[in-house]
Amino acid sequence: MDDGNGRRSFDYLAFYNHFRSPPEILKQHQSVFVDCFRGCSNVLDIGCGRGEFLELLREAGIPAAGIDTDPDMVKLCRSRGLQVDEADGVAYLEQHEGIDGIFMDQVVEHLEPRYLTRLIQLCHYRLPAGGRIVVKTINPLSLATFTDFYLDMTHTNAIHPEALKFILRHAGFSEIDIRYLARTPCSKRLKKINAGEEVCIKFPEFAVAYNHNVDILNDLLFGAEDYAIVARK
Repeated sequence: MDDGNGRRSFDYLAFYNHFRSPPEILKQHQSVFVDCFRGCSNVLDIGCGRGEFLELLREAGIPAAGIDTDPDMVKLCRSRGLQVDEADGVAYLEQHEGIDGIFMDQVVEHLEPRYLTRLIQLCHYRLPAGGRIVVKTINPLSLATFTDFYLDMTHTNAIHPEALKFILRHAGFSEIDIRYLARTPCSKRLKKINAGEEVCIKFPEFAVAYNHNVDILNDLLFGAEDYAIVARK
């Protein structure tokens, strides 16, 4: 990141490596989206970061390229033999054709609404009929996600899944599917009363109401950490 005087003021790659999941874990999380791009000949990963999804596509034999605005990320990806350019998403899509699949993971929360809307419009414009887009971001419906959201100083907006769905639909996408991902382990969620416990035996109606309220709180506090929208032109 440049401070305006040509000096690097913030090493985002070092920051990213310190706080983001290790590459092998991130690849596990992203691997479920590889099948969305089977049969594609030119997938674009916008904000490709360290290139984990590009590696997954390469392993699956799916041609792909990436773009990122961070020069260190680009350099790292190229050192791994990945085709990556240092570029802004909107500027790149305004100039490049032949893209038949688009992937974005943990990108849209960095963007201002007007820019995001323009980016999604260009994604629709560039994709052919039947082309797919996958947009993955944090889930603001789970309040626990905000403990990490503000850790990244470059985050701008947490986007409600229905709002992002509206932006995609308004741009012209259809077959829009919201997928909720990575739930908090049960060991870290609020505990319910088990059927065999004394309080459940003596006060069954209380136990039912208590467990119902715990379910509501768990969904609100410790729901899915991320969500992805998969849509088709």
